[in-house]
Amino acid sequence: MDSNNIGLALSGGGIRGAMHIGFLEATEKFRPQISAVAGTSIGSIIGAFYAAGYTSQQMLNLFKQQSLFSIVGWSGFTNQVGLMEMSGLQKILEKYLPKDFSELEKPFTAIATELESEKVLVIDNGNLHEAVIASCSIPILFKPVQIQGKECVDGGVLMNLPANVLINQTDKIIGVDINKMYYPENYHSLRVFAEKIFMMSIRGNTEISKQYCDYIIEPNMPHVGALDFKGMELYYQAGLNVGKEFRDSPEKFLNPNKVKF
Repeated sequence: MDSNNIGLALSGGGIRGAMHIGFLEATEKFRPQISAVAGTSIGSIIGAFYAAGYTSQQMLNLFKQQSLFSIVGWSGFTNQVGLMEMSGLQKILEKYLPKDFSELEKPFTAIATELESEKVLVIDNGNLHEAVIASCSIPILFKPVQIQGKECVDGGVLMNLPANVLINQTDKIIGVDINKMYYPENYHSLRVFAEKIFMMSIRGNTEISKQYCDYIIEPNMPHVGALDFKGMELYYQAGLNVGKEFRDSPEKFLNPNKVKF
């Protein structure tokens, strides 16, 4: 790779974020190293930990200790908007991550969606915990989150693969898209149905964002859902496999549709 200034864009995708961890493990000794990272939803969690200096193994061990629902915490079905809250995730972030962006080891950007303006909110300074929580607040499943005085939901609604925010920070951008997935024919639960609808809605903006990537990584998907915690090991292995392939032959992942600026 002919640049020493590499940006990494990590897409949203629920527990499939374990693929991001696998990819990072395979490329930790890759040269040049990543110099800046941006993430949406689960990508913002992984990106924040990576920017804070955590290794892939440290992240994997931490995520193995947590079940998805122990992280987010059910708030019951009596809320007017959203079924779950983020108190569990907030506790994890407060325990393991610095509070402010300025304390990170690498530049990091989180993406949220502002409800009132219907615009992307790019967050790269201030309270890190609030930024990550806002980026992860999947509509309907989670309550909207207030950040900078604005009601926000998951950044994936408008920008699931935040590659363009890295344009002015880096020379080359690697985009990791973890959204190709299998769904059962029968949507037997609200969770699976909501997941399917949400993923359909973000697929379009993900494809648009790929035009900013020099390299596109799309791991092969195991047949488990984005909210299925039991699939974490399978997702991690899928990310590790494609990461090794990228490490050995990055030219195979060059984006032929990259827009020149």
